[in-house]
Amino acid sequence: MSGSDPGLDTGWRQLEEGNSAAARKLAERELREDPASPDALLLLAACHREHGEFEDAIALLAKASGAAP
Repeated sequence: MSGSDPGLDTGWRQLEEGNSAAARKLAERELREDPASPDALLLLAACHREHGEFEDAIALLAKASGAAP
């Protein structure tokens, strides 16, 4: 979990509980506020992975690694 944003923490819990749609919405909301948020990009990548969208997940992971401090 991110440890820094309660919304993203909730998103990770949603994903762990199988609610990837809710997790994705939370990640996308954070990315609207901060498009370079590595934590939100990581959560969104995990959501894509859950749906078998591996190329999208990899692209988001690459973006997150470039955005990480």
